[in-house]
Amino acid sequence: MEMEQRPITLPNGKRSSIRLDEPTWAAIDWLAERSGQKWAVWCNNVIETVTEGENATAALRAAAMDGILAETLFPERAAQHADPSSVTWKNLAECGDRDFDYALEQAAKDGTIEGHADCGGFTVYSGVSEHGNVTYYIRNNLKDGSNVIINTPYRLEEWAATWSERMEG
Repeated sequence: MEMEQRPITLPNGKRSSIRLDEPTWAAIDWLAERSGQKWAVWCNNVIETVTEGENATAALRAAAMDGILAETLFPERAAQHADPSSVTWKNLAECGDRDFDYALEQAAKDGTIEGHADCGGFTVYSGVSEHGNVTYYIRNNLKDGSNVIINTPYRLEEWAATWSERMEG
């Protein structure tokens, strides 16, 4: 996977650079444009939230994924928040590869995985949980990246109805 490095002036005034994969940069550029910001301003807003010792690059990847999810899969949730990257999910599970593989294997065994999409830096699997809720399994394809499972509050019928409304409107 191609990596791109961009120079940036950090919130503390120091010059640095950020190295991310092209799909993550595309997500950051898109999210920044949607919020009326330059990519560097968007990145600095995320970097300012990073606690000491935390990896700023990992925080940028996570914020980009959260923002893309909020803007595309869950736009009605994003509208409830001024900052799409601050969206939190009540039923969000972050897990390592072993736990993620187990959860995905169980869902596939139960026949609840409906499909998947390769998005470059991550793969999204969609399905329905054992409780009937729409669920997304997001595998981070980057080394040492966290995977995410989002068990939405929507039942399949509700999701289908709201999806149809969004597509018609």
